[in-house]
Amino acid sequence: MQSASAESIKGAQGDVTVTLLDFPYLVCPQCRSKAFVDAEFPSSVLFQLTEGLPKATAKRLMGKGVVCGGCGTALDTTQQQAEEFGVPLALEGGQSLRASARLPAVRCRGCNRVQVAGK
Repeated sequence: MQSASAESIKGAQGDVTVTLLDFPYLVCPQCRSKAFVDAEFPSSVLFQLTEGLPKATAKRLMGKGVVCGGCGTALDTTQQQAEEFGVPLALEGGQSLRASARLPAVRCRGCNRVQVAGK
Protein backbone atom coordinates (compact mmCIF):
# COMPACT_ATOMS: atom_id res chain seq x y z
CA MET A 1 0.00 0.00 0.00
CA GLN A 2 1.18 3.50 -0.81
CA SER A 3 0.32 6.76 0.90
CA ALA A 4 -1.96 9.17 -0.93
CA SER A 5 -4.15 12.11 -0.04
CA ALA A 6 -7.32 13.72 -1.31
CA GLU A 7 -7.71 17.49 -1.32
CA SER A 8 -11.12 17.09 0.32
CA ILE A 9 -13.91 14.61 0.93
CA LYS A 10 -17.39 15.58 2.01
CA GLY A 11 -20.22 13.74 3.71
CA ALA A 12 -23.67 14.90 4.75
CA GLN A 13 -26.46 13.53 6.90
CA GLY A 14 -29.57 15.63 7.43
CA ASP A 15 -28.53 19.19 8.25
CA VAL A 16 -24.92 18.26 9.11
CA THR A 17 -22.12 18.40 6.53
CA VAL A 18 -18.52 17.44 7.31
CA THR A 19 -15.59 18.05 4.99
CA LEU A 20 -12.16 16.55 5.65
CA LEU A 21 -9.32 18.49 4.02
CA ASP A 22 -5.94 16.99 3.09
CA PHE A 23 -7.43 13.54 3.73
CA PRO A 24 -4.72 10.85 3.94
CA TYR A 25 -5.40 7.28 2.81
CA LEU A 26 -3.61 4.23 1.47
CA VAL A 27 -3.93 2.91 -2.08
CA CYS A 28 -2.84 -0.42 -3.55
CA PRO A 29 -0.56 0.14 -6.59
CA GLN A 30 -1.88 -3.00 -8.34
CA CYS A 31 -5.66 -2.97 -7.88
CA ARG A 32 -6.11 0.70 -6.80
CA SER A 33 -8.20 -0.33 -3.75
CA LYS A 34 -8.20 2.25 -0.97
CA ALA A 35 -7.98 1.94 2.81
CA PHE A 36 -7.80 4.17 5.88
CA VAL A 37 -4.30 4.96 7.16
CA ASP A 38 -5.01 2.89 10.29
CA ALA A 39 -7.87 0.92 11.82
CA GLU A 40 -8.62 3.59 14.42
CA PHE A 41 -8.88 6.41 11.86
CA PRO A 42 -12.71 6.69 11.66
CA SER A 43 -13.31 6.65 15.41
CA SER A 44 -10.37 8.97 16.10
CA VAL A 45 -11.60 11.54 13.57
CA LEU A 46 -15.18 11.36 14.85
CA PHE A 47 -14.08 11.76 18.49
CA GLN A 48 -11.77 14.70 17.78
CA LEU A 49 -14.36 16.40 15.60
CA THR A 50 -17.15 16.19 18.18
CA GLU A 51 -14.81 17.23 21.00
CA GLY A 52 -13.49 20.17 18.96
CA LEU A 53 -16.88 21.80 18.40
CA PRO A 54 -17.99 24.57 20.80
CA LYS A 55 -21.03 23.25 22.66
CA ALA A 56 -23.80 24.68 24.77
CA THR A 57 -24.63 23.05 28.09
CA ALA A 58 -27.97 21.51 29.05
CA LYS A 59 -29.29 23.01 32.28
CA ARG A 60 -31.47 20.44 34.00
CA LEU A 61 -31.40 21.29 37.70
CA MET A 62 -33.69 24.31 37.69
CA GLY A 63 -35.82 23.33 34.72
CA LYS A 64 -35.42 22.73 31.05
CA GLY A 65 -33.10 24.84 29.00
CA VAL A 66 -29.75 25.25 27.38
CA VAL A 67 -27.08 27.72 28.44
CA CYS A 68 -23.98 29.10 26.76
CA GLY A 69 -20.92 26.92 27.25
CA GLY A 70 -18.86 30.10 27.67
CA CYS A 71 -20.78 32.52 29.89
CA GLY A 72 -23.85 30.58 31.10
CA THR A 73 -26.47 32.86 29.46
CA ALA A 74 -29.73 31.09 28.53
CA LEU A 75 -29.87 30.32 24.81
CA ASP A 76 -32.85 30.51 22.47
CA THR A 77 -32.42 27.24 20.58
CA THR A 78 -35.34 28.08 18.27
CA GLN A 79 -33.08 30.64 16.54
CA GLN A 80 -30.51 28.19 15.18
CA GLN A 81 -28.77 28.85 11.87
CA ALA A 82 -26.29 26.82 9.86
CA GLU A 83 -22.75 27.74 10.92
CA GLU A 84 -19.38 26.42 9.81
CA PHE A 85 -16.72 25.35 12.32
CA GLY A 86 -13.09 24.51 11.51
CA VAL A 87 -11.49 21.77 13.61
CA PRO A 88 -7.82 20.69 13.38
CA LEU A 89 -7.33 16.92 13.75
CA ALA A 90 -4.23 14.97 14.76
CA LEU A 91 -3.52 11.45 13.53
CA GLU A 92 -1.18 8.77 14.82
CA GLY A 93 2.41 9.34 13.77
CA GLY A 94 2.12 13.12 13.96
CA GLN A 95 0.13 13.47 10.74
CA SER A 96 -2.64 16.07 10.73
CA LEU A 97 -5.63 17.11 8.69
CA ARG A 98 -8.34 19.70 8.95
CA ALA A 99 -12.06 19.28 9.19
CA SER A 100 -14.90 21.65 8.52
CA ALA A 101 -18.34 20.96 9.99
CA ARG A 102 -21.48 22.85 8.95
CA LEU A 103 -24.40 22.32 11.29
CA PRO A 104 -27.15 24.18 13.16
CA ALA A 105 -25.81 26.43 15.90
CA VAL A 106 -26.92 29.35 18.02
CA ARG A 107 -25.18 32.62 18.91
CA CYS A 108 -25.14 33.65 22.58
CA ARG A 109 -26.60 37.12 23.09
CA GLY A 110 -24.45 37.50 26.22
CA CYS A 111 -20.94 36.82 24.88
CA ASN A 112 -21.55 36.38 21.13
CA ARG A 113 -20.14 32.82 21.17
CA VAL A 114 -21.44 30.59 18.35
CA GLN A 115 -22.04 27.05 19.55
CA VAL A 116 -23.85 23.81 18.86
CA ALA A 117 -26.95 23.59 21.02
CA GLY A 118 -28.81 20.58 19.66
CA LYS A 119 -32.51 20.66 18.87
